[in-house]
Amino acid sequence: MSAVITPAARALLRAGGAVTLSITADDTPVTRDALGATRRRLYALNDSDVGDGEGRGPSFVAEPVAVPGGFLLAVDLDGVPSRGRRALPALLTAAWDEARAEARIDAPTRMADSPFLALLHRETLAGHVVANARQRDFPFTARERESWAAILDIGFAWLTGGAGERVAAGVVGFGGPFEIDLDGADLMVAVAAVLGAGGSVELARRTPDGDRYLRLEAVLHARLSAAWLPGEQTVAAVAAGLDPLIELCERRADALMWAGADLKDTIRSGYALPYADGPIATDDRPPPVPLGPLVDVVTAAYPWQILAPAVRTRLPDPLPGAHERRLPGGGSAVRFGSWQDWAPGDGRAAARTAAWTALEPVIAVDRSRRHG
Repeated sequence: MSAVITPAARALLRAGGAVTLSITADDTPVTRDALGATRRRLYALNDSDVGDGEGRGPSFVAEPVAVPGGFLLAVDLDGVPSRGRRALPALLTAAWDEARAEARIDAPTRMADSPFLALLHRETLAGHVVANARQRDFPFTARERESWAAILDIGFAWLTGGAGERVAAGVVGFGGPFEIDLDGADLMVAVAAVLGAGGSVELARRTPDGDRYLRLEAVLHARLSAAWLPGEQTVAAVAAGLDPLIELCERRADALMWAGADLKDTIRSGYALPYADGPIATDDRPPPVPLGPLVDVVTAAYPWQILAPAVRTRLPDPLPGAHERRLPGGGSAVRFGSWQDWAPGDGRAAARTAAWTALEPVIAVDRSRRHG
């Protein structure tokens, strides 16, 4: 028994840099032992007494991420010299021989395109929602997993609702995202396995009314980032796709720390999709703040937000200019104006200024550009 290393995988290893390997193998104790041996041998290259004697091994070897049919393993080989990279296939073979396990090691299949990156290059009107689960620790405990399970429920209910094409899914990683083979696999189980390993997944689905994009991640925070690209480029069509997702978030507000929604023209406004702490608008966003269960700030003003109880108690009652609804768990959902008020154009600035003024006591740190 041993590992079969394909020419594509050998080419990745020779090229170096940050790479992701696809490992086709049954998820058994023997396979897990082989994966552990692989990681130990890779890290051992940093010891000057091992390998090429230069003590220059990978700077990072990720925990294997289980996917249908096997695993993905991310490795940063940027600091490994060419002689060390040429020896990597033999190192991998030895690790699997040691564990008496067999596998096929290959270059993973990329998704046709990253849905989120694709949106950045399209001049189009789109809606966006970000939601962060309530959590305290990483790695996640069983109790933490119960909290971010709500993110899965919300995201999947929106993504898979109604008529449409099959969901495309990919694991985010070095050189990815990489396609998840869903033939005969349960999509939610596959995604939950990636999140459980502290990973991220991108999903996309085309419907008769437009395209739905979803990014679920559990790297440092359990977070949902969703984008809705309607076929009809009107504010009403954006709202028709966003409002059902907002309703789902409000129903599960007791499991959410924060959520926000916005709509912008992705190219003309310089919009960057919400990879970090919330929907990002380059003209009104203060520096990011770490979001944790006890943080009592928000990152900017948006047309709709869920405010945690610790945030809401620092604001006046009633909240000027807002339509507010109290939610399960003690938080509030607040809306400022209509979707049309926040559409790209001259009117958006006035809506944003009014919302900033109302939320100013809880907006993070640098407020110097709030009206810019």
